[in-house]
Amino acid sequence: MTLKADLNTELLQDILHTLPTGIIILKSDFSLHWWNTKAAAMLGINPGHSGEIFPEIFPPETKTNLLFWLTTESTNGESAFDFTWHGQNGRKRFYRLKKHRLPQSREDQILLYLTDISALKHAEEKLEAERQLFMGGPAVVFKWKSALEPVLYVSPNVESIYGYKPEEFLSGKIMYYDIVHPDDVTPILEETRQYVQEKRLFFEQEYRLFTKDGRVRWVHDFTIIRRDATSKIDYYYGYIIDVTDRVLSEQKVKFLADIRYLIAEISSEIIKTDPAH
Repeated sequence: MTLKADLNTELLQDILHTLPTGIIILKSDFSLHWWNTKAAAMLGINPGHSGEIFPEIFPPETKTNLLFWLTTESTNGESAFDFTWHGQNGRKRFYRLKKHRLPQSREDQILLYLTDISALKHAEEKLEAERQLFMGGPAVVFKWKSALEPVLYVSPNVESIYGYKPEEFLSGKIMYYDIVHPDDVTPILEETRQYVQEKRLFFEQEYRLFTKDGRVRWVHDFTIIRRDATSKIDYYYGYIIDVTDRVLSEQKVKFLADIRYLIAEISSEIIKTDPAH
């Protein structure tokens, strides 16, 4: 029995019309054969479209890609075709098509599943916007396995902030601790070992590093320790942010305080040795 014959049964059609997913059936030439209520609402399909080549109801920029997908891509349901659609109200939606070829059908029909992925796409766009905002900011993200191995990831803004190209770190040409001030390497490695032994989930450090052009910058380092199911360290993941202005300001305040204290001590000694007192 063909799918066409099956669709003539009122019960099956009623079931398909109640599904929350759009169902579209195409003939082997990609012409519209049948669709359920959901698909009609999503794409504005009406009885006048019956027999029309399905890609023809799409805008030119989508039609070409859809036809390619229908013609060349797998028909086992693994591939998907995502596209944008502007309804009659002008509202932009994101849809996804998946397909299955129906070999049991004499006409070699294609069954399409149409789902609304607008919520997913909006979430992805928001996440990407937040990622771009973060990547364009002052924080540089690093991911690494150990201090002796090249980093697994570094955010692209490392170049605009510190002058190093990401691939210099990823290739191992530059190891992270190569750019750390020599006087700070041992202390931060010892601190890190202590934090690991204490089974900390994260830790923070401040130290100096060199930019590509040789300038010294103070950074605040926030690092998360990721462990596997056996509590073995899987990787470190964190970010560094330039805090040079704040550190230099604190050092200046401390220096002035020390000067004032020294002046006060000297003045006190002068007063003690002055015969007039």
